[in-house]
Amino acid sequence: MLTIMEKKGGSGASIERLRNLLRLEDVYGCADQCGKKSGLAMRPLVMDWYSGLRKCLGLSIKCVELAMIYFDKVVSKTHVGRNKLYNLALVCLFVSIKFTETKTVSLQDLCSHSGTRGPDLEKIYRLEVEVLQILEWKLNHPTVTEYLTLFYLSIGSEDKIKEKLYALGEMAVTNCWTLDFVPSSVAAAILLIACDESQMEIFRSILLDVEMDTELLEDTVGFALERFQLDLPKQQPRKRVQKQYSNALEPDHCKRRRPLHNEVLLSSSPCSFHEDGSSPS
Repeated sequence: MLTIMEKKGGSGASIERLRNLLRLEDVYGCADQCGKKSGLAMRPLVMDWYSGLRKCLGLSIKCVELAMIYFDKVVSKTHVGRNKLYNLALVCLFVSIKFTETKTVSLQDLCSHSGTRGPDLEKIYRLEVEVLQILEWKLNHPTVTEYLTLFYLSIGSEDKIKEKLYALGEMAVTNCWTLDFVPSSVAAAILLIACDESQMEIFRSILLDVEMDTELLEDTVGFALERFQLDLPKQQPRKRVQKQYSNALEPDHCKRRRPLHNEVLLSSSPCSFHEDGSSPS
């Protein structure tokens, strides 16, 4: 099958990498990270904040996506107070930066760019350990963008759809509906939406080759089409969230730096291993 795929323009190395990512996806249990806790209501705002910091600090797309995965997983497994979510978002990005970036960013610099004044670094470092324990030190999660890149290389696609793929990918990772699907299904659905007929034939062969769940993929494609049709013309849900939760997590934080109260930003650890909010012994 690989020989056939290579003749059609697919890359054997990309196919093997796809298989490895799918195995990793099963190991990390990405599908189990979704939850309906109150923290997910802040998800679009956190993603906007991350995107702004990415531009300020020159971070990679994978860094931001992994930080968002860490955030999603923690809020689905623990009780996090609404006024403590900023600390959690900060720590998740800090962990992701250390894991993905070749040029490190100190915690002090990260706090400075995010508008924090006089942070209690000791509390943030303690929170970092708690987050790593919640994540079980599994940090190399497959991301939607990583799958999109490999799918794109495998089908030998023209550059004209590349921009469309990544635009749809960015829309997908900022929406909560993607939490119901593993990253591979979301990325495959995006590619199926963007492909023309000739590319579709090659891509379907790739999906069979890497043994993806096509039944689940059909559900993902239908859901993605519905969501994208609603989201493309207008971005109302994101605007409402910004007005409702006005704090340091602002998309234009690099331009507007407001003094923030330490008792709100750097209160006791925002993460707890217990549903009642009590700290672990």
